[in-house]
Amino acid sequence: MVEALLAQQVTDNRSLKNLRVP
Repeated sequence: MVEALLAQQVTDNRSLKNLRVP
């Protein structure tokens, strides 16, 4: 379960970075 949460956080962080990139 913990691994799933960490994976989800990483995915969210990547999504935020992609949104910031023009």
